[in-house]
Amino acid sequence: GRRRRRATRAVDKVGATVIAVDIPPLDAQSVVSLPFTVHGERRGRITVGPLVIGRADPFGLLHRRQAEGEVTHVMVHPRTVVTSVSGSGWTKDLEGLTTEDSPLGSVAFHSLRDYQPGDDRRHIHWRSSARAGHPIVRQFVDTRRSTNLVVLDPRPDRYESEALAETAIEIAGSVGVAMLRAGQSTTCDFGDGEHASARATEVLDRLALLSLGRCDDLALRLARVLDRRRAATTVVIITGAATPADELSKAALAVLRPTRVIFVLVAADGTGVVEDRSNRATMRVSSLVQFQRSWSMHGSARQA
Repeated sequence: GRRRRRATRAVDKVGATVIAVDIPPLDAQSVVSLPFTVHGERRGRITVGPLVIGRADPFGLLHRRQAEGEVTHVMVHPRTVVTSVSGSGWTKDLEGLTTEDSPLGSVAFHSLRDYQPGDDRRHIHWRSSARAGHPIVRQFVDTRRSTNLVVLDPRPDRYESEALAETAIEIAGSVGVAMLRAGQSTTCDFGDGEHASARATEVLDRLALLSLGRCDDLALRLARVLDRRRAATTVVIITGAATPADELSKAALAVLRPTRVIFVLVAADGTGVVEDRSNRATMRVSSLVQFQRSWSMHGSARQA
């Protein structure tokens, strides 16, 4: 308006918390910014708003409240750590990511280019060479695609405490996000049904809303997912130390070779040691930071 406004109070609701902010007197057409911080104590969806502007007469006898804006939702994602993704599992795929370090003779023809010293003469394209007046060779690229499956066990009785179950959720988010950001096709089954995710935020949004509860055992879930989707090259299974050994063995048997299976067991006495044999690796960790170290050491060992 054109007149100077008296001091007012704005009240915003963030989840169950009410935040009151005093607005100082404002001249006509003036604007003031009064930021406040929304704290996400734990993962989930926080409702914010609506903002309510309150005014009162100088004697406090009359009050007027007016709602401004709309109710919005803020997603509080679980913590994640940056992890590398090893290329332990790759399959030939003509629609996969391309690299220029493919061996000569690969079936993935890419284009024609000028001959360079050291090129295999068997790849000279004679018709194009005759037309260009100088040697032209076929260029090949390696088309590879890594298809991953991340399985999280949400059963609370598989963990020694609720805090360790939350650590498992954070590990699942870290692995899924790392694989997607590496451009790898990734399916995530968190006990709420499997989804082929295209963006990291989709994985984190699902984990933010995930509730711990009962679901089928690991072997049954793996068989169901792998039956509906083509075989994965890497399967990462995150569960608690209370999961029976025979259930872990059945889960490993549900995955056909040469798929690589990585078990991440979240335990209070986790040491971070990685047991790696054949196409199966097991790491026992107690925290997200310890998992990050173990995962990095495992990836370095695989690439060595």
